[in-house]
Amino acid sequence: MAIYLHTQCRGLNTGIGFIDATFIKVCHNKRVNRHKACKDSARRGKISTGRLYEFKLHLVVSDIREILSFQLTPGNVDDREPIPYLIRELSEFFGDKGYVSQKLAEKLLKENNVQLMTTLMVKHYVVKATFPFRFPVNDFWQDTPPWYWDTVRSSH
Repeated sequence: MAIYLHTQCRGLNTGIGFIDATFIKVCHNKRVNRHKACKDSARRGKISTGRLYEFKLHLVVSDIREILSFQLTPGNVDDREPIPYLIRELSEFFGDKGYVSQKLAEKLLKENNVQLMTTLMVKHYVVKATFPFRFPVNDFWQDTPPWYWDTVRSSH
């Protein structure tokens, strides 16, 4: 199924991508020890509302809202880890504050010639630029508010 999706269902690559990740809940935390179907592949991950036994779906969408690449990982995988695999054919991509990493941005620019655009961290404040459009990946996540950036207090 994954091979079919990667070969037949990929959108038109314009060179610009938007990346985000969401979780796919496997079971309730109380049932983790009894759950057997995904025992070897799902892991506990942490999100803003707590810990879940989950998978993470990492998705890259073009600026015309077509899926370019995706990867399903265990819930404990950092959002930045699958980036080199997901952005192989892009020249620049945008990510939310989960992808902020100066080291990663420099590595991608040097090795893959790919520009990573994220929010900027300045003394624990996220300095953000205003986007006049919805972040295309948000169309895939139903409950995500429109993507516009402002100066926001960060807990990082």
